[in-house]
Order: sequence, then C-alpha cells, then structure tokens
Amino acid sequence: TAGLLVLPSAAQASDLSQWAASNFEMASRSGLVSSNIVENNLQGNITREEFCELIMNLYRTIASNPLVDVELESPFVDCTNTAVVQAYNRGIVSGRTEDTFDPQGFVTRQEMSKMLVNTLKAAEVSVVVLKSEIDALTQEFDDIGDTADWAGIELAIALKYGIICGVDDRSVDPL
Repeated sequence: TAGLLVLPSAAQASDLSQWAASNFEMASRSGLVSSNIVENNLQGNITREEFCELIMNLYRTIASNPLVDVELESPFVDCTNTAVVQAYNRGIVSGRTEDTFDPQGFVTRQEMSKMLVNTLKAAEVSVVVLKSEIDALTQEFDDIGDTADWAGIELAIALKYGIICGVDDRSVDPL
C-alpha cells in the first residue's frame, strides 16, 4: 500500500494533456513512469537519458528472463546513468558516437521507435514488419522518407503495432 502512495499520477502531472490521462494512469500503475519524469514538463521534449529510464522500466516489466546485472561499465565518457548503461548492454541504445551518449540531448521520434522496438526484441517479444507494410506506410506519410536508414524498419514496426502514431494524417515527424 505504501508503494502506491509514491506512484506518479495524472493529478501530479499538471501539464498532462487530457487525451493522454488514461494511458498515463495505466503506465503509472504498471510501474513504467518514474516520479522524476513527472516532475518535468510532460508536453516538452524528453532527454535521451530520461527515455532510457522509461524503456528500462518497460524492459523489467515485460522481459520473461530479465538479465542479472553485474558491474556494468559505461562506454560513454559523458554518462554513467544506470538505465543508460543497462540499455546499452542489452543492445537497446547506442551513443551519438562510440564514446558519447549525449544524455541531455532530446530524443527524436525515430530514436524513440528504434529504442522501443529494440526493448521489445531484447525482452524476446516478436515484432515484424513486411516489405509491403513499409511500402504502404511510405505512401501514407509524406515525411517518412526523412527517417534515417538505421531507424526505418523500427519506425515502421512502431507504426504498425500502434506504439507510435503520426502527428497528423500525413506526417510522422521522425526527426
């Protein structure tokens, strides 16, 4: 019971959009939302480090055999955050360069898609997208061609499964 008192709620998230309230409550009850995320502007951009905290909460929730962490070292000179290091060692995230993560940089929608799909794969959740589905998405969204090669398939998977959606009927805004 005491643990429920510290869960972030929509009431605590004063800047939460009305359309997101029920999903936020569900994510919070599931342990996916961290209190420190709620303290930030929920309508603003999220940093790469904050997003790693969220995806590692997701990973711990869905992984059938969560990996036991031993002393993991960060390959990044600019970040030692535990969630970032765990996500990196599970193949969920990578750095902006080989030794730089850019923890305070804002995450893009294509990066979010890549990280979320990589989280599902690391947790051994099967997700696939057919070439014909990618072709259909290319016709549906005018800006999907702006997606980087390294994120194209994951963005298509995220769209297919409703993990993300377009920002409007013709745009997905990958960048």
